[in-house]
Amino acid sequence: MSGAGTPRYCAPEVLKSQPYNESVDVYAFSIVLHELLSLKRPYKGYATKQAFVEAVLGGERPCVENEEWPVRVKEAMRAAFSEQHSRRPNLDEFIDALGSSSCILSTKSCRQNARAA
Repeated sequence: MSGAGTPRYCAPEVLKSQPYNESVDVYAFSIVLHELLSLKRPYKGYATKQAFVEAVLGGERPCVENEEWPVRVKEAMRAAFSEQHSRRPNLDEFIDALGSSSCILSTKSCRQNARAA
């Protein structure tokens, strides 16, 4: 357990240099998914790493209250952002929630969106 990683995507226990398990990957994946869906870098407004870390350790998480996102995706992301790693879904549960959602873009819709841009 090295504590390595880009702080913006690290789970709270990693930022605290505490023991962690594979649930930190679900947390990080959820941050990346949020960035992809919102087209915004998480925690961009913080001037220093210390301010960002304090915000995360204080419970701040990216907002998932987007009306365009399916409820199951928002629920999965909220669970993945949990402070307690035992409350985070495992990767299979997280992927199942995403797979049942209309939010996941098919290759065809990705091509259509790329052409429109």
